[in-house]
Amino acid sequence: MKTLSFYLTPIILSLGLSNLSVVAAESDENSQRCNSLPFSLEGIPQTGPDPNIEYKGKLIDGITHVFYPSGRLQRRGKRIDENGNPDINGKGDGAFEIFSEEDCYLTRRDTWKYPSIHLFSEFFDKGLLTAKGKYTDNQRDGIWEYYENGTLIVKRNWKVGQLQSLESFTDGDLINRKDLYDENGINTYTEIYADGILSFGGPFRDDKQHGDWQIYDKSGTVTQIDYFEKGNKLTEEFFENEVIARRNHLKNGTYVSVEYFENGILDQKGPWWDENGNQQGVWEYYENGTLDRKATWKDGKNSKQVNIYPSITCSKLVGEFTANEMRALRDHKNKTYIISARVDSVGADMFDEPEITLSDGDQWSFNSCMAKPAEGEDFFYDLDKDQLVEMECVVTGEVMGSPVLEGCVLVN
Repeated sequence: MKTLSFYLTPIILSLGLSNLSVVAAESDENSQRCNSLPFSLEGIPQTGPDPNIEYKGKLIDGITHVFYPSGRLQRRGKRIDENGNPDINGKGDGAFEIFSEEDCYLTRRDTWKYPSIHLFSEFFDKGLLTAKGKYTDNQRDGIWEYYENGTLIVKRNWKVGQLQSLESFTDGDLINRKDLYDENGINTYTEIYADGILSFGGPFRDDKQHGDWQIYDKSGTVTQIDYFEKGNKLTEEFFENEVIARRNHLKNGTYVSVEYFENGILDQKGPWWDENGNQQGVWEYYENGTLDRKATWKDGKNSKQVNIYPSITCSKLVGEFTANEMRALRDHKNKTYIISARVDSVGADMFDEPEITLSDGDQWSFNSCMAKPAEGEDFFYDLDKDQLVEMECVVTGEVMGSPVLEGCVLVN
């Protein structure tokens, strides 16, 4: 299981939007080096930027140029007046480009609309695109893309300055993951295979996994579900053909018990294994989802086993035999149950063998459960009428709609 321990660090971009006062040239927008510009510098260039002086530029072919003290181009852009004419003191319009002094590479390109409305930005490193996106009211808005070595690695979706979602891209089969941010603090993380099939995902709160996290194979079939509470994993569930096969339980990061399933029905459960892989402690085993027996293990060896039988009331047995004797015989004959009922009478059969009549709870009923103690048992001497009892018995048949129980042992 991919237990996450991550912190989504945003890509920090110092935009400095309020300090922008000019816009870049629409011509030669694809140039990545300032020394490739098709113009010659005449006279002494104005220098900048400098926070202590008013920015001044130089109009070359109608484009404003601002220079580093070294004389290299710092930025260029188109500035126009209210009539759309080039003006060194005008507002920006079009594309505005900034270059590094050291290597003369384009580092940023901003698109503006007169007068001074920031529309779009692109960021570069050594000529390679690193980020791009649009603005609304000088705040990031819509899809922003981030690149590494020219390859898309992250998409962020903004809604006027508020981050809505994130997608990250890798070179492997898992091409992206996405975080959805909502107002109540519950967010969603997902990973997706290259063909778009969901691979992995779940909710988190306060940067911690919280709730069900699911893993899928490449066909989109769930193979594992893990449950977290505030970053602590409590269970792991494993699936085969979309049916649960195993569930692990954890406490404080340590495995404490395991459950196995057969065709989605609980088959056995018990404590975790020791460091040598040996079963330890009491394990429970089930038949069709009903507890059948318990076994005590020590160092991988079964030291004690106790059979556990399903419980049923005399009233339920009588009701089923009354409704359909053949169906009741099919469902119950030769099966062992823990029978609960009240004692109606303790008598003897025609051979003077003890026979306990158990009431089905209906005072107007002519049917009851006829129970015979197991050989060597004499608990029947101490039974009283209307006493509530539980006995382990085998259903062997019926007499005129009354279930016959044999081999009975008192269990309470």
